[in-house]
Amino acid sequence: MKKSQALGTGLLLFALGSFGVAVRDTLRESAAPRSAAGVPASQKRHLSIYILYGNAKCPTCEDIMRLTDETLREDFAAAQSRREILFSSANVEEPGNEWYVSTFEIFSTSVVLALYDQGRLVTWKNPQEVWDLAADPAAFKAFLRREIQSMLSFSPQGPENP
Repeated sequence: MKKSQALGTGLLLFALGSFGVAVRDTLRESAAPRSAAGVPASQKRHLSIYILYGNAKCPTCEDIMRLTDETLREDFAAAQSRREILFSSANVEEPGNEWYVSTFEIFSTSVVLALYDQGRLVTWKNPQEVWDLAADPAAFKAFLRREIQSMLSFSPQGPENP
């Protein structure tokens, strides 16, 4: 009986230890800022543009998402093909996407411009003006173009978050 109790206790301790390691690794992965899908950590300087949203999307959210996609296709296709600009979207309410909320301090559908260099987040911006401009596609696209160009020309000697 004592051998089976010792074996059971050993197995229980092993299972608890394994669970602890799994939790630690999961938390470490979800907390680490990363760039857009498929970009190696050693990737040269690039701008990741994230559309971040939750489960409930309003009509303005849909407009922001559509206009961002159109702006990128119309004005930045070449930069995207050179992987200087990467575009992705994520539902921040899905498991594993919590890092977007904490890193970029978002609370609603957002367009986040995040500049990376050698896999390290250099600076980012969450331009709230997209909400006011979503009803005016031309103004929205002109604004987003300026914001993207500003981020692409960002110099690290400037402020942390332009």
